[in-house]
Amino acid sequence: MTQLRNNDSGMALDVGSTLDKWGEWRGGVVERHITTAAGTDPQFAALAGAYNGSGYRVQVTLDQMDATSFPHSGWLLRGQGFASSQALGAQRSFRNIGMDAREALSWRGSTVLWRLRWGTSAGSHLPDPESYFLGGIMNLSAWRRDELNGNQLILGQINAYQQINSLPAGVGKGVYAGLLLEEGGTSSNSQWSQNIVQELHNSESVWLGADTLLGPLYLSFAVGDHAHKAAYLSWGVTY
Repeated sequence: MTQLRNNDSGMALDVGSTLDKWGEWRGGVVERHITTAAGTDPQFAALAGAYNGSGYRVQVTLDQMDATSFPHSGWLLRGQGFASSQALGAQRSFRNIGMDAREALSWRGSTVLWRLRWGTSAGSHLPDPESYFLGGIMNLSAWRRDELNGNQLILGQINAYQQINSLPAGVGKGVYAGLLLEEGGTSSNSQWSQNIVQELHNSESVWLGADTLLGPLYLSFAVGDHAHKAAYLSWGVTY
């Protein structure tokens, strides 16, 4: 068996400012390098090499959520864009534009968090490391991590949950139980088209979560169309 080993490194330099109590904007330069080693098997030799995806980025975030993990009220809107630069060493010219919107609504102790993510390559073809990916916990959960990829992305989520217990003060805050419904897809087309909407996949998850001092802890079980199934244990990552 041949193993592929990726070494992903980079740095970024941003300038920005807060937008009063609403959020922040930032923009700057990103330098990214990926080196792939493919072992000794000659049939994988073509996968070895170096990749440079350096360029310029800008991001605006409006954040009125009451909490980063397990929010009960508020909303968030984030828009971002990136353009590679061959002057900075990028091997290909490409662009991407993305949007992330979410809102938490609570009633009688239960919370519904809806979320919509959208991304496009804006007419360019994204290199594999820069593609939009779906798959993995809270990201079309019934699919394996990064199983779906492309130049276009859309993902809608409805996450309903309720606090069922509390953690000791020295451990964290609440323990939650939830149901997550997801529908989304990707497309290899360089331009946005209705085909992506016609080929959406779905996923349904039940999960337990804990808001610990070391970050959110999730235990999740998911099923989806085409007999996809997955189980996850995640700690310390905010989705």
